[in-house]
Amino acid sequence: MKIKAALKPSIPSTVTEKLVFLFLDSLMKQGQVDCILGIMKPEGLGNFQHEIIKFTDNYITEDDIVILDKDSRDIENYFDKKVILCSYNTWRLINEYYKKQYKIKSKEPKKPFIRFDKWFNHKFLLLDECQSVTGDSLQYHYTQIHACYFDRICAMSGSIGYKLEKLYNIVNIL
Repeated sequence: MKIKAALKPSIPSTVTEKLVFLFLDSLMKQGQVDCILGIMKPEGLGNFQHEIIKFTDNYITEDDIVILDKDSRDIENYFDKKVILCSYNTWRLINEYYKKQYKIKSKEPKKPFIRFDKWFNHKFLLLDECQSVTGDSLQYHYTQIHACYFDRICAMSGSIGYKLEKLYNIVNIL
């Protein structure tokens, strides 16, 4: 069973994040999630790392997590980690790196090209501050074409906005 959810919290985001971490902990203990790709704003990376360790009941340790940046774009080298975190900009750079590696000429490829099928079995994609993924951005396009690899996707935002097209972009990924 696939579970995909979009959260727009009306309660403080820290409480919502705690609920997401407890939900992840439950899914991991049941064997329904093996690994997590978390894409978020740069300011949230360190906090997310700290919080996921805190709320997953020692299932995830600091050694299980990697935070990728502009200098570490080869995401497939980190498929031994349970949690891979990166910013939206780094996500775009990772995809550009692989397009170059695989000699993909199209600006917006139609098929996924990062081999997430080589990374554990049950994958979870977490998009924090998902309003950052706008429909005309490469981050959106890359997220959309690679979403097929993930069994579960959680898109979180405290401010999706009032424009229907912003919500459509997120629902389209889910």
